[in-house]
Amino acid sequence: MPKAYYIILGVSKNAELSRIKRAYRQAVKKFHPDLNRSLEDTEKFLEIKEAYDTLGNEDKRRNYDETLAVVRDSCTYCCTLLMTESSIAGFF
Repeated sequence: MPKAYYIILGVSKNAELSRIKRAYRQAVKKFHPDLNRSLEDTEKFLEIKEAYDTLGNEDKRRNYDETLAVVRDSCTYCCTLLMTESSIAGFF
């Protein structure tokens, strides 16, 4: 399951690159290891950097969005299949 990069940066899926950059800069200031010494903040900083590395690059973002769509579609299929199998099992 891919990480939720849009949620990590606090932007919508249709956010423009300028909005993604602004969100990244704000988050980096808040969690930068030079300003915060806790392990959790350092981990959050690395997560934010990873999200921006993906969403800040058009090709990587397109691939990420395609991956999200495939995961969403397969989850929908599996849930539908499970619901159908449980409904059928109830008849026997």
